[in-house]
Amino acid sequence: MQAAGQRSAHVIGLDPSRVMLDACRRRCADLVEQGRVHLVEGAAAATGQPSCSVDVVIAVNNVQ
Repeated sequence: MQAAGQRSAHVIGLDPSRVMLDACRRRCADLVEQGRVHLVEGAAAATGQPSCSVDVVIAVNNVQ
């Protein structure tokens, strides 16, 4: 998330786990404060984003 936030104008971090979102919020505190990273609790099946509204999607640790 931090690498994406440093290279992009706006990044949305989506995760069903509040623990993971809290960890990201701590690691990326400066980017969250700048408004470059927005963290959302949710699932890939229901992101809350309109269709075709993002340029890139990155998925990590999805199949274990």
